[in-house]
Amino acid sequence: MHVDVETVKNADSLQVAMTAAMTDALLLESQLKTSGLVGQVTFTLPDGTAVQSTMMLELGNIGGPWDSGPIDVSVQDGSAILTNRIHAAVSVTDLMVYGGSGSGTPVPVDATLAEGQAAPQAVTLPDGGGELYPVYAVQPGTNDKLQEIRSFVEDVHTNVMFLNLINYATHNLKTISITGKLKDVDGTYPVAIGDAISGNPQAQVEMLLPLTNYISQRVLQYQVLKTHGDDSVTTTDWIEWNLEQKGNVVSLQWADIAQDLTG
Repeated sequence: MHVDVETVKNADSLQVAMTAAMTDALLLESQLKTSGLVGQVTFTLPDGTAVQSTMMLELGNIGGPWDSGPIDVSVQDGSAILTNRIHAAVSVTDLMVYGGSGSGTPVPVDATLAEGQAAPQAVTLPDGGGELYPVYAVQPGTNDKLQEIRSFVEDVHTNVMFLNLINYATHNLKTISITGKLKDVDGTYPVAIGDAISGNPQAQVEMLLPLTNYISQRVLQYQVLKTHGDDSVTTTDWIEWNLEQKGNVVSLQWADIAQDLTG
């Protein structure tokens, strides 16, 4: 696997850009999620001393912003509210409070916070407060999210045709409508479709397929909303259609959409 790496030094961070051929893109993504990529950075101090440090790029080991870590601490009315700002779960044992004397006072927290979750109870601060530092551990085995931005001319446009083969009268239906999406890709596509009697029994929708999905999987998911003869409305669960194996023409049959979503 060949990867070109370019690093830009910002005021408070290093921005790393990695370029790989499409044939290597999934291998690069997999390595970022598992073993990670190892590099080396050299800091030159004002006196000319060079200090080297290892730099690890690993989606399963992200600790949050350098200056504050994954736990956001906001203070209001003598209490602190702790909130997890990263994708992985974080266990917080204590909140260290450093006053003017310089000695730290631990205030127990004992909470494990999921992504975006705030501690169930605010932490009451000792009189005087001071600088606050949470004592935490990021739960292992949780990868941060790596999402492809679909803004390149190389992205793949694919057309999907829905063909309605359902006899409405037989199943006491008035209409159906479809919502389609690509598996593991954000965004949905509404599909307006008629039937063989009223007309327009087929509908076509154009979807934008990220390159990584085009290489690894091309799976369509669609959900059908059914309006019955008594005007009641039910919805199916998401139904999968493998575009690579079955092609881009989806034949709607009653056996596929008869089961309604429960619970």
